[in-house]
Amino acid sequence: MGGFTSEQLLQVADVCRATVDQRTFLSTWAETVSDAALNLPSCEASVHLSSSLDTMEHRLRGPTADVSRLLQTFISQCAVPDGPVQEMLQRIQQFKPRNLSAWAKLKYMGQPGSNGGVDCGYTMLPPFENPALPLTVEAAEILLPNNDDAAVLLKHTAGDTSEDWQLTDVGCSLIPTEDPESRISVAPQTRMSIVATLFFLKVLGFTIPGDLAVKDIL
Repeated sequence: MGGFTSEQLLQVADVCRATVDQRTFLSTWAETVSDAALNLPSCEASVHLSSSLDTMEHRLRGPTADVSRLLQTFISQCAVPDGPVQEMLQRIQQFKPRNLSAWAKLKYMGQPGSNGGVDCGYTMLPPFENPALPLTVEAAEILLPNNDDAAVLLKHTAGDTSEDWQLTDVGCSLIPTEDPESRISVAPQTRMSIVATLFFLKVLGFTIPGDLAVKDIL
């Protein structure tokens, strides 16, 4: 079992210069999710900070039934539409992940001229117990949002099979924000697929390693 109390999470948020609204959001999250998870021995928690301390994310990982119940309780206190929660429950029913991760994030902390931002969501984690509907690249089209990055991924993996690529986890935001997140992890299954991943990152605008690094992979 691992976890953080409400007081500990708020202390970290204060170090990151969270706003009053962000502290209120995190306090509700901590009392509803984090504190409740302390009594669930199968759940584990972690806190992730950006190097500039302008982003803080608290993650809770555990059995799907426990984590989804805590998430639903939190969302019900946020007075937001429950459409995303119903979609989450449908995906859980489809893919039957054994574990689920719930996360809450504070963004843009301490940035001049910014009122800060908040978000929370979920990530389905392997293993997936529905053999009739495995979480593979073929499922990406119905799981990913309709945006440019998703289109690039689908185009990049067109013609490949699950022997080349496999989606290992997927999730998204549950509350309406200006910049809602969609998360996806893709695990290349062959050595050449790993190299192909580097070129996919280049398409997205990232700098790829030099030739020596590629040779080491091969």
